[in-house]
Amino acid sequence: MAYLYEILMLRVMFMLVTSTSHHSPHSHVIMSESNIVENEVRTMDPLTHAIVGMALGAQSGGGVSLANGALMAAALGAVAPDLDVVAQFWGDLAYLKQHRGFSHSLPGLTGIALVVGGLLSPFYHDVFFLNLVGWAFVGGFSHTILDLFNSYGVQIFWPFSRKMYTASLLMIFDPILMTLCFTAIILGARGVKSPWLGGIFVIYLGVRWVMRMWATHLVKKRLSRHYHEIKVVTMPSLNSLFKWDFIARVPGRNIVGSVDLLRKRLKILRRLHYIKEDMKKILVNSCLGRHFQQFTPFFHVFYEKHEDKVIGRFMDLRYYVKDRFLHNGMIVMNEDLDVEEAVFQPYSLSRRVYLSD
Repeated sequence: MAYLYEILMLRVMFMLVTSTSHHSPHSHVIMSESNIVENEVRTMDPLTHAIVGMALGAQSGGGVSLANGALMAAALGAVAPDLDVVAQFWGDLAYLKQHRGFSHSLPGLTGIALVVGGLLSPFYHDVFFLNLVGWAFVGGFSHTILDLFNSYGVQIFWPFSRKMYTASLLMIFDPILMTLCFTAIILGARGVKSPWLGGIFVIYLGVRWVMRMWATHLVKKRLSRHYHEIKVVTMPSLNSLFKWDFIARVPGRNIVGSVDLLRKRLKILRRLHYIKEDMKKILVNSCLGRHFQQFTPFFHVFYEKHEDKVIGRFMDLRYYVKDRFLHNGMIVMNEDLDVEEAVFQPYSLSRRVYLSD
């Protein structure tokens, strides 16, 4: 039985690895727009979360099988937070506003764990209900922690705070994390617990933190040749352990690019000039501006005049697809600066979500 699980897990790992091989080498810049849209909607995809949940459930000592209630509770708990995707039924705006909110918060995880425990309890009479709830919470908490470690973040303290917390350390698909998880599952199938793998993961997070600091240093060092005041935010690449994205705020502009730690090379993707403060204030305080401030801490705004209209544009600086940013917005004002139209454009410029005060 253990041998069969090894074959299964290795097969799944092979599929995951090969599925990432089609991405561009540049973080958040990939060949197919549909691929990055899917990554943004699901971020850590359910299979990844399920594997992490199984790895944790394997520590229960009950083996890797459907008969292990603890493992099933952890696996289901690990994928359940992303069921907030049902909000997509009410449109892109509804989904994006609440994604990684309640279902990823500590109160939400507690509620999810109780539901998962209740659903599984009739099938596992030999396992205490609270034991199932506990393992479901462990799985759900692993989901929140992994999402916390990528560049999007989670509202872990909802409803007390709607701030998105992010550590920006892990890739969407992290091969080191997956290797540790598959190791834990294979050992669990043989009846061997492996809590020491958790220690290795903590060390790995420390290494990723050092890498992020090194990437930030390289960006500042390069840009310091031209600018004296530099604020840099670095984020993990989509599919490369040694490449990081960055957003640099320097006098007069935002600079977006990527840095390769192995080659110590910096690639500038966009240089975006600031606009006058009085016009920026008007745009940021509009209904679209308020939405963007809630949606992302890293956005750029500019405007242009067309006949008697003022057209303002917003861009989320975190994700860059080919030659444009993934999430955008447009606001149209008349010559008196009264808003005539405000549109949020998630994923594609052709998708339009109309906003109003």
